[in-house]
Amino acid sequence: MLHLFSGTGMSCKIALVGISYLLAGPLWEGPPPIARELGRCQGVFQLDRARPALSKPSAISVYDLPPKGERQTAWASLAPDFDDASLRPYGWMVTHVYKGFAALEGNAASFALLSDVPGILEVKLPRKVRGTMDATRQLSRIDGVLNWGPAPNTAGLNGKGCLVGLVDFGFDTHHPAFLDTAGKTRFLAIWDPNLPKEKNAPFGMGQVRYQSQLQADPTFGQHETDLHGTHVGSVAAGSNRNNNYYGAAPEADLIGVNLSTKNDTSDLETNVAYGIEWIFHVADSLKLPCVINLSLGNQHVGPHDGTSQFDRFLDSIIAPGHIIVGAAGNDGDKKVHGTFNLGATDTLGSFTALPAVFDLWGETGKTFKFQVMLVDSASGNYTVSSVYIATSGVAKTVLDTVLWTNPNTKKSVSLIVNYAKENSNPFNRRPHVELVVLPTGKDSASDMAGLMAGFRLVGAGLVNTWSANGGPFMSLGIKGFKDGDNDLSISEIGGTSKSIISVGAYVSKNVIVDYSGVSHSDLVNQKVGELAVWSSHGPTLDGRIKPEFCAPGRIIVAALSSAVTQPYQWQLPAIAIWPNPSTNFGRYMAVEGTSQAAPVATGVIALMLEANPKLTSAQAKQYLMQTAYQDANTGTLASPNSLWGAGKLDASAAIQKVKPTPVRTLAERAASTRRVAAFFAQGNLWVTGMGDEALLSGTVCDWRGRTVSGLTPEGKGRMGFSASLRSGVYFATVRTNKSVYRLRWFKT
Repeated sequence: MLHLFSGTGMSCKIALVGISYLLAGPLWEGPPPIARELGRCQGVFQLDRARPALSKPSAISVYDLPPKGERQTAWASLAPDFDDASLRPYGWMVTHVYKGFAALEGNAASFALLSDVPGILEVKLPRKVRGTMDATRQLSRIDGVLNWGPAPNTAGLNGKGCLVGLVDFGFDTHHPAFLDTAGKTRFLAIWDPNLPKEKNAPFGMGQVRYQSQLQADPTFGQHETDLHGTHVGSVAAGSNRNNNYYGAAPEADLIGVNLSTKNDTSDLETNVAYGIEWIFHVADSLKLPCVINLSLGNQHVGPHDGTSQFDRFLDSIIAPGHIIVGAAGNDGDKKVHGTFNLGATDTLGSFTALPAVFDLWGETGKTFKFQVMLVDSASGNYTVSSVYIATSGVAKTVLDTVLWTNPNTKKSVSLIVNYAKENSNPFNRRPHVELVVLPTGKDSASDMAGLMAGFRLVGAGLVNTWSANGGPFMSLGIKGFKDGDNDLSISEIGGTSKSIISVGAYVSKNVIVDYSGVSHSDLVNQKVGELAVWSSHGPTLDGRIKPEFCAPGRIIVAALSSAVTQPYQWQLPAIAIWPNPSTNFGRYMAVEGTSQAAPVATGVIALMLEANPKLTSAQAKQYLMQTAYQDANTGTLASPNSLWGAGKLDASAAIQKVKPTPVRTLAERAASTRRVAAFFAQGNLWVTGMGDEALLSGTVCDWRGRTVSGLTPEGKGRMGFSASLRSGVYFATVRTNKSVYRLRWFKT
């Protein structure tokens, strides 16, 4: 997750069961706490009005499938006996299925009924995700294992033959960090699911450009002011030899999924899932091991125990040679979590600034009740829901509005109150409530001054709560209410899956020399080696240690996208390299965040995959945790903890744990270093660089790995097709009398 030096206004979308809300503009800041109990009740409002009931469809459809541009999207878990025909009366259809997870499109009016469809285990609106080296390589002990740089290790690794996947925001594919020695981009492909659909696009969404197309179009993959994906990719696999800011795996191939959208800085988690699936498909087509980096976050909506739909998807897709790394998150200092131990008569709660989004998860087998509160922090006046609402009973979503009268201006303003509750989540058996309180957007910030939202709880058992708008929980000095804490602040998207390798961040630099030669020591108020104050804490709600380990993340100098045409004034001191200030090309910038720590680990895992392409996620996690080092900053760790995990990343020691590939003969080594290539011309596949080898046979696959044609020898270096091929990227398996080659080429 990206964490810049100066905060700015932001926008995000919070998706709930059956409803999505837009939170736009700068989030309102909370006022100073009030040191008195709530004593004056301004009024009450009714908060138990369910939305109007929808009629269940009969055998004859009562809901139409809307036109393509007007359909709601959803994400579902399916039972083996699910029949997609059962969706038709509801005006819905399946657009994609993978390992029991399905993408749906259909009529928004009937979404609330889909949970009743036989064979649908869980259905939700997709959540939004956001885009949360020199000293870095030394601190992570990477330099000693690289065959690269001023002092190359001739027996070292560079990530060659491995694919680094990036699901992120914006890629400057022609930045010097991503060019090979011939000046061509190292990105094999980029898919943008948010562009208008083109023929043969993955999942029928967006557009794809492959390496030769990217070489001809340097702007594809870039977007407005997005710097995140370019910076993250450079940390993992930058290859510019002209400075000391190259990445951990400088010879790995790259592939990207661009999540940038025209009017937003966030994207749907379904597109993240599609992107992961696509990248692994391409890796399999190329017969390359692959590690994917997720430097993303989702504002803490979810169970934080590995049972969310997204986490279960990640667990289903990993395999030998398929590994996923995630950023732990940047909320370790924000007090976005609270734990409430409820007794039979206890009243407990907390407050946060508007707009407020609360996610509450109780204890298995126990129930709790909640009551919504609006508080004027200056006067102590408050409004509460008229009743406590229990998690027991039928799961439902309730929408209401409430009027609040500003005690100073006497103006009444409207707020939306929405909650979705379930007595027992089907995947972790916990009672659960998602609660939103937000302005309608019709009133000014001055009208809302001093107003905060909160909740009160009664019942039994432990209730863990998260403030999903990123604002801290506060007691306001009121009896029975609590401030938040920093425990369990690990990110839902990058941190909580059982299979993902989650990475925290520590300080790698605290002085930056900018492009004009001026030294800046006031950008970071911590010492080198200390845990970054904002690095999120574990554990997960089910008690697993997270993060697994920490890597340098505060601060990292890496590639700055040329799409960033006008840096903010506060960003200028962070630009370390700017070859020509009259252009935006070739710049490097210092950025901080667990978004930067994760790709350090991603690059190291690419090196490990080069040594053993069949490495599993469990093995990589084990080796990296076993070899993580400890120092004065981590203290002695008898066992991993929820701050540092097992300690600090040690690339050299971890790679020694990886079982090396068998020693090859001189002839095999010579064959493997030949630059064998393929191209399409005159209706044939031409293979070059084989020396004295004779062609025997071959097959052709498309980018999904599907066989589309056979190959037969038709003379020296030439093979014919058994089927006509359309334009696109293809991969050939070519057999000779001495070797088997995997080749890729683009047919125009």
